[in-house]
Amino acid sequence: MHTGKKIIFFLGFFLLGINTYGLFRSMRNPDIYSEEKTLRNRIGDVTIEYPQIKQLLKRKEQESNKDFAVRINKVVNDGFAHYWKAEGIDKYYLRVPLWENYLLYLASYIDPKKYKQYEFSNYKKTSKEV
Repeated sequence: MHTGKKIIFFLGFFLLGINTYGLFRSMRNPDIYSEEKTLRNRIGDVTIEYPQIKQLLKRKEQESNKDFAVRINKVVNDGFAHYWKAEGIDKYYLRVPLWENYLLYLASYIDPKKYKQYEFSNYKKTSKEV
């Protein structure tokens, strides 16, 4: 029984370490800005980087509600990667990474049809500065 407690303790410590590591990782792969220009189906996909998006989402003076809504919709669209192909599952984190949520990561192997390409979004995790 004493060995079992040690195993559980070290497993918990390991999982805590993984979670701590995940606090400082970005979900946005920096290759997304350069590689997209070489792939035929993604030309011009991500045209705005995250720090610039934050500035562009501020409302301009004398901007109507309609103009503001249309503009921020375009800003979000231009800063979002529209990619859902199987080749980029691990590279672009379409599968929830181990450090982000180890339970969903394991679920992607247990029930791949449901969890392999899992839409998981936290806008704070897509920036370079977490």
